[in-house]
Amino acid sequence: MTVRRADWFFVAGMALFVGGAALVLWSTASGSRPLLGLGLVGLGAAVVCLLVGAWHRLTRVDWDRIVAEQRLWRSGPLGRAWLKVRRSLFR
Repeated sequence: MTVRRADWFFVAGMALFVGGAALVLWSTASGSRPLLGLGLVGLGAAVVCLLVGAWHRLTRVDWDRIVAEQRLWRSGPLGRAWLKVRRSLFR
């Protein structure tokens, strides 16, 4: 199984979110303003990573699906009928 670039952005975004949230909670417990600033920067970076990951996932070309559709089209009339069913499901 390969991990695509968008998945890495989601993993990094979640890690930054958990780390930033922990720093914000720790700063409120200890009253440390530098930790609060670092936690807010981490939360902002998490938002950016999650948005970039979502954008990559929505705009990427799914080559596996294209190859499967080409294979169905070349397989004959039954494959073309199934391709119509698949396309109606994805819409």
